[in-house]
Amino acid sequence: MLFDSSNPGQPVSVVTIKIPERQCKLLKDCLSTAKQTTTTGTLVDSKQLLKQKYQAVKKKILAKL
Repeated sequence: MLFDSSNPGQPVSVVTIKIPERQCKLLKDCLSTAKQTTTTGTLVDSKQLLKQKYQAVKKKILAKL
């Protein structure tokens, strides 16, 4: 399904395809995980959070090098 950002609740286009059973299960698992995961907000927020997490492990990474 493709959505227009001005009306995200209504699909603009729907394409039907057949997915092998294994890939279908993986896709369902991925979607289920995505529903349970909280978002961090904007792209700027995500970038800042990633920087903070990197700084927290940076010394450990450098020590292993």
